[in-house]
Amino acid sequence: MQRQVFLWILLAAPFIAWMLPGQSTTPLLPLLISCITYCGPAAFIAGWRESRARNSLADILFQTRAGKYSLIIPEILLPLLAGALPAAGLAAIWTAGRCGFPWQLWVVIPFASLTAVSVTVLLEKYLNTAGYILNILLFMTQASTASWALSPVFQLLIPHGYVLWTLRWADGSGAALHGDIYVFFAVLEGIGLTLLTVKILSSSKRNG
Repeated sequence: MQRQVFLWILLAAPFIAWMLPGQSTTPLLPLLISCITYCGPAAFIAGWRESRARNSLADILFQTRAGKYSLIIPEILLPLLAGALPAAGLAAIWTAGRCGFPWQLWVVIPFASLTAVSVTVLLEKYLNTAGYILNILLFMTQASTASWALSPVFQLLIPHGYVLWTLRWADGSGAALHGDIYVFFAVLEGIGLTLLTVKILSSSKRNG
C-alpha cells in the first residue's frame, strides 16, 4: 500500500496537471521537474513513516546522545534529496541544449524541495488526508495558463511553481519575474518553514 501511494504521488500528479485543459502549450518535462521537487518529498514522506528503513534507522540513532531527536535531521534531509536530486538531473538535461543551466536553479531546486518537506509535514500533521489533497492542488495550479497565472503576485504566493517559473525565465518564456526573485523567496520560505517544522517535530517528540 505504501509503495502504491508513493507511485501515485510521484508519477500520477504531474501527468494529471499536464493533462488539464489548455496544457498543450506546456512542455511536460519542465512541469515534471517542478512537480518532482514537491512530489519527491511528499512521496518519500508518505512511505517513510511506517517503513522498516525508518525503524532500523531510529533504532541506531536513538542510542546516540541526541536520542529520539536525532531522527529529525534525516527526516528532513532524506525527503529533500528525494526531490532535489532527480529534479536537478532532469533540469540539467532540459537546459543542456537550450539556455544552459542557470545558477538560480542550483538554489531554487534544493530550497523548493526543503519547502516541500516542511509543507508536506505540516499539512499531513494538521490536515491529514486533506493536506495531501491541498498540496496536490497547489502544485497543479502552477500549470494553469489563465491570465491571472502570469500575475507576479500569484507566482510569489504559489511556491510550488518557483522551479517551473525559473525554468521559463531562463528559457525566456512565461515567467512574470526575474529568476533572482524566485531565488530570494525560495530561500526565505525554505529556511523559515524548516525552522518551524523542526520546532514542531521536536515538540511532538518531546511530548511523545
